[in-house]
Amino acid sequence: MAILLLIYSFREKMPMAAQKDAVFDPTRFLFETDEEKPVMGFLVTHHKTGTMMFQEMFQRLCPLFKLDFQQVRGPTRWDRLADASNERYFRFANSTQRMVTVMQGFDEHCSVDPNSKCDRFDAGCWMRGCSLIKMGKNPDEFQPTVHVVRNPVEILISAYLYHNNSGQWMVENGHEAWLGEPKPDALTVLDSSISSKYKNMPFYKALQGLDDKDALKVEFNVLASGMYRAARLYQSLQEKPYVLQMHFEDFKADYAGSMQKVFAHLKMDTMFGMEKLMEVANLFDPKAVVSGVRSRLTDSHVTEGKYDKEPLRKAMFDDPTLNAVMLTLGTSQGYEKPFPYSK
Repeated sequence: MAILLLIYSFREKMPMAAQKDAVFDPTRFLFETDEEKPVMGFLVTHHKTGTMMFQEMFQRLCPLFKLDFQQVRGPTRWDRLADASNERYFRFANSTQRMVTVMQGFDEHCSVDPNSKCDRFDAGCWMRGCSLIKMGKNPDEFQPTVHVVRNPVEILISAYLYHNNSGQWMVENGHEAWLGEPKPDALTVLDSSISSKYKNMPFYKALQGLDDKDALKVEFNVLASGMYRAARLYQSLQEKPYVLQMHFEDFKADYAGSMQKVFAHLKMDTMFGMEKLMEVANLFDPKAVVSGVRSRLTDSHVTEGKYDKEPLRKAMFDDPTLNAVMLTLGTSQGYEKPFPYSK
């Protein structure tokens, strides 16, 4: 116990600004207890909607402000958070509440299984197939929730570039081993004369061998379930007073203003002070990220500013199948024009 108190005391005295010199390790501040603290709020993301940025930000914020941090890889139910022993639950000394980030949205009830009943590109079937589970009265249900979505066109492009260009590094360093395995089912959206050439290759190598249009269709085949879930959830959460829905593009256009909205909605500003919260949050501003703050794993997910995305947008826009599904997904999440141009 003496060692634990020494570590905690050091944590209390360490200036926030000094912690930007290295990737933050929350395990330094872990407190040995099985107690689960009440949930103060949820931050819900989906694949390629800033998930890694928010995970690392809140891992850094929570011990500084005496909050436990739970990372739910989801999907999960609001009123039945996954057992903490099966999730990344960081318990910190003197904490009184818990902040939860959810990586894949909330659970749904499906009248039909869209994975088996719906063609991947039949957006209408996927959008009708499931709805958010109605939960009983539970304190967690009404905790402030921030839900972040992103233009589906940009999600697909970012995921494709990430898997294509970082796949080898991810596999060699023990992350996302599936990228190094063949995924013949993902190739079924292509003509057999094309898919047969790549069905036995590691997935990232198959993407590298395909032309952009075909590779984007394969990528969508892999991501479709999560992308449709994000769109359905966005519609289900509309006009709920305890939910703040945000577009990832908001953070790119006005990072400071958007983060202040997040903290205000979670009521963290009144508890800890907006200035202190933003001192940490500003370390993760995508336009001015501090060297060494973002982990190599997180950096591998970032595609903004690294690649020319315009040819990929054009390839999707010119393909009738991809164009139609992106339009449905985009407009259902508040994007009037998912593509930056029109026919």
